[in-house]
Amino acid sequence: MLVLDITSSDRARYTFVFYNREGEAAIEERLLYKEMNSERAIQSYIEEMLYGPISQDLKPVFLQESSLLSLLYRDGTVFINLSEEAAFPVQIEADFNYSFTTMEQGVFRNFPAVQAVRIFVMGHEV
Repeated sequence: MLVLDITSSDRARYTFVFYNREGEAAIEERLLYKEMNSERAIQSYIEEMLYGPISQDLKPVFLQESSLLSLLYRDGTVFINLSEEAAFPVQIEADFNYSFTTMEQGVFRNFPAVQAVRIFVMGHEV
């Protein structure tokens, strides 16, 4: 008898917040490959967040065209630089900071060692 362990040690569990059509928060859990260092793990998390939700019932936090330009993690602070598409809201009625706040909270929730998150769009801090 062969037993497979789907919680393999080469994966780590992360949570992502997306929103349904009514604007209510919904959590998606994903297993991502474990990375060798914290900076690369945070980068993988951000890239996965930018891909959007798996569920068709949920809306992405950023426009699909948004991308991560660079990421730096030093002395407890994460510096995230996104493409200009990230500055445009997914929902017309959404607050400008909605997407950035959701991203920041996700980093804090999944990476407890992070003390501060600084988000930039095309090099300009938001």
